[in-house]
Amino acid sequence: MNDIVLKDYGMHHIEKTVMWLNDELIKENFGIQNSVTIENHKKWFLSAENLIIKAIYAEKKYIGNILLHLNLKHDSGFFQIYIGETDIRGRGYAEKAIRKSVSIFFDELKLHRIWLKVFPSNNIAIHLYEKVGFVREGIERDSFFDGENYKNQLVYSLLRTEWND
Repeated sequence: MNDIVLKDYGMHHIEKTVMWLNDELIKENFGIQNSVTIENHKKWFLSAENLIIKAIYAEKKYIGNILLHLNLKHDSGFFQIYIGETDIRGRGYAEKAIRKSVSIFFDELKLHRIWLKVFPSNNIAIHLYEKVGFVREGIERDSFFDGENYKNQLVYSLLRTEWND
């Protein structure tokens, strides 16, 4: 399997990202309730502060994104990842991208903690996060309203002192 490459996210990634963010599985897993347009995504991207976005490349192809919403006061970051290219999912690229990015966040940015939220129904993501070393902290009960029902979210974190890669 080829390795992955993380590149800085730029305007040339937006069109593909918008397509992925409107994919039903990604919308469900991220709790996206409205359609994402190129215009509103550009506006969000250009106004984003304390945000690192990396484009994930594998097999010389742009396949997904990693986001880290920084809280520099607490040396922490809220982590998100998705593989948008459906034909490439399940090949281990998400795991490689997480490991590579987490190493950068701990080693270069000197963060203390990386954390994330995941819906309990997203078993594939939960398995992946635990395999990489994220620790389940707890449940945010009824923390997300999908327009019809309240849903729980699981909170996972990884501390620099726990990182072994």
